[in-house]
Amino acid sequence: NEKKAELTKIGQMMARMPIDPRLARMILGGAHFGALNEALIIVSALAVQDPRERPADKQTQADQKHALFKEADSDFLFYLKLWSTLKGNKDNQLSENKRRAFARQHFLSWLRLREWKQTHKQLVELAEGLKLSFNDKPASYENLHRALLTGLLSFIANKTDEKNVYMAVRQQKARIFPASVLHKAGASWVMAFEMVETSQVYLRTLAKIEPEWILLAARDLLKHHYFEPHWSKKTGIVNAYDQISLFGLIIEPKRLTNFEKVDQAAAHEIFLRDALTTGNLGIMPPFLKHNLLKLEEVERVEDKLRRRDLVVDEETVYQFYASKIPSEIASRRSFEDWLATVEAKEPRFLYVDEESLWLNDRPTTQQFPDYLQNGQLRLAASYRFDPSHDEDGATVKIPLQALAQVNEEIWSWGIPGWRQELVEALLKSLPKDKRRNLVPIPDTARKLLREVQDKDLQRHVLNYLTFALRGEQITEKDFSVERIDQYLIPFIKVTDEKGRVIEKGRDLAELKARCRQETQRPVKQLKGEYKTFPESFIFEATQKVTGVVIKQYQALVPVKSFSEIEAKDESGVVIQSFNDQAEAIKQHREGVIRLIHMQLGDLIRQLKKQLGKPLALAYSPLGDRAKLEQMLVYATLQMALTELPVNAEEFQNVLAEVKGNFLSYGQQALAALSDIFIQWQDIRRKLLVLDPEIFGRSIDDIEDQLDLMQLGDFVYTQPPEVWAEFPRYLKALVLRLERLPNNLQRDEAAIAQVDPWMDKLFSVRNNPKSIDFYFMLEELRISLFSQPMKTKIPVSATRLQKLWDRLGIS
Repeated sequence: NEKKAELTKIGQMMARMPIDPRLARMILGGAHFGALNEALIIVSALAVQDPRERPADKQTQADQKHALFKEADSDFLFYLKLWSTLKGNKDNQLSENKRRAFARQHFLSWLRLREWKQTHKQLVELAEGLKLSFNDKPASYENLHRALLTGLLSFIANKTDEKNVYMAVRQQKARIFPASVLHKAGASWVMAFEMVETSQVYLRTLAKIEPEWILLAARDLLKHHYFEPHWSKKTGIVNAYDQISLFGLIIEPKRLTNFEKVDQAAAHEIFLRDALTTGNLGIMPPFLKHNLLKLEEVERVEDKLRRRDLVVDEETVYQFYASKIPSEIASRRSFEDWLATVEAKEPRFLYVDEESLWLNDRPTTQQFPDYLQNGQLRLAASYRFDPSHDEDGATVKIPLQALAQVNEEIWSWGIPGWRQELVEALLKSLPKDKRRNLVPIPDTARKLLREVQDKDLQRHVLNYLTFALRGEQITEKDFSVERIDQYLIPFIKVTDEKGRVIEKGRDLAELKARCRQETQRPVKQLKGEYKTFPESFIFEATQKVTGVVIKQYQALVPVKSFSEIEAKDESGVVIQSFNDQAEAIKQHREGVIRLIHMQLGDLIRQLKKQLGKPLALAYSPLGDRAKLEQMLVYATLQMALTELPVNAEEFQNVLAEVKGNFLSYGQQALAALSDIFIQWQDIRRKLLVLDPEIFGRSIDDIEDQLDLMQLGDFVYTQPPEVWAEFPRYLKALVLRLERLPNNLQRDEAAIAQVDPWMDKLFSVRNNPKSIDFYFMLEELRISLFSQPMKTKIPVSATRLQKLWDRLGIS
């Protein structure tokens, strides 16, 4: 009962042609492509023996004559040109003898030419009998060769990477015959009339073709291999790549095609998985927006709790859609049409229920806030559970303008939900001998956290732990913060005013240091210069930057620094805004001093008159009298300004108070300067008489100590509470120098104790936090070099180390 094979209409017509089936197919192809006239000429030539002759002794001459009839890109066109020439000779009524002579001169066989002509006549009659359509106009190159290709599909070839080598069907390698016009032409695709094997396999009688012609001519013979089916968001369909081959020769390696037409069921599944389940549909219907938001919400919970077993997987979501969407839906357009029909009856048909997304009851995430409160700052936090990612854990975006306002102590406690893990990790990072008494660590961590009060969260977590464990002799330096899991410390992205990330990392102090130059500079400057306190001045205001409400501080900033102001200088102050409160206060204080200074003309003149010659002489190696007078005035103003006004009324009150106390504070400042510089002069004299070969180490140490004081302009670089202690320190130096000649060995031993601390101090001398360390180091010097002089506070190397650790400025 097997179905009998039947000839197609083309096959039936070919069966009526008593010639090679390939040639018969070419004739039918000629009729189809409007190239029958040309096809009959070429087919009749191919049906008989080649008329070209090539005598062994005249090969070169024969090749030259034959070349007259060649055309680029196709050996088949040789026959058309030769036919046209022969026909022209006959039309011009040349005698048979002359036509024979022409053939002989061009190395053409007269007998074969006659056979060609007779065959052509027979084929024309055959075509007429089959009622084939003859063309009225000359056929184009493409149409003629597409006609010929219908009979030559087994003789196509594609150029390989090997030089002059082509890959034909059935994995057969071949070369272009040397006599062909395509020899060394480098055509990508060719068709040949025949393949012959001599010393090598050659393709003969060729023409250049396009691969698209093959795909059309061999449609029913092609083999398709579909691979990499995928959803295309741009086109809204499921695409795949189609590798098309003919008899084993790849014609099209990777053609994009609509996979729905190939495998409807597979395309439907891909559509559900890659367009709907992932939310990559290309449009956002309300149901999809709802479903994706619900999925994001539940996934955020997993990220916060650092688990991947709380919600359903992607397969469950896919099954939800598969149970509701018909199998014939596999494209965006068909889905939209179907959805419109369904939602007209049931609007929430594809809405997923949040409860169905949880494997069990929804867990609480109260300890993993979406916003972290740090002082007045409310900072958005996002979460990621991916230990391999730089941003594993919580990520917080902080505007550059808010960075200086982030409290490092509060920040150190991290995310509330991870504080147990944070404290455990810190305890585990302690040296073995110091954590021995803390095991089991989880129990100790829980006990410590139970005792934490709100006020404790305002101090650094390491500071709290050292205090809580004070009986264990643990210092902040004992904790190895770098060893704890990175997710326990929030990842910070510092952003500009447009939300672009300009710095990132987990070390808040380091980020502040990297951005300090940016955060300390004024945000803006208002127009105008003031010589009295402006009524419009507002010290503190708020603004919103990329969604974060931050404080901004105005400051009155002097146009010139105090040391640059000359006599009768009338430069005043300007209003600048800062994000860094400390910097704003620092600058505002200078501005207020300048405004007060401009109101104290007579008082300042009286104070300057009290500066005697001995003091001016003692200072002279560092500067002239005018410079010293300016230092005296500034030192007095620094001491007299005990409150910082932030409005015009407060300024008037402060100004009145400073006027009343100015000369009194001036006497104190004058006494301090006199004490400092007269003692300094005495120290210089004593240093000059010491032999550097003997006392070199002591001289160097003393000069380092004096360098830290910056005596040339110390009132501008040091606050009064620092330089007010200089007389004591210099007095101790005088005592040290008096005893030095008889105390050298002990002095050098003391230097060995001080040197490491001096190196530390020089490395952080510009850090405001270093003041307390400087005070204690000077007291240590007094205890080591200048006994029996008493220190102000108990001091030792151990206390100094603890202070250094507590300050956290290493």
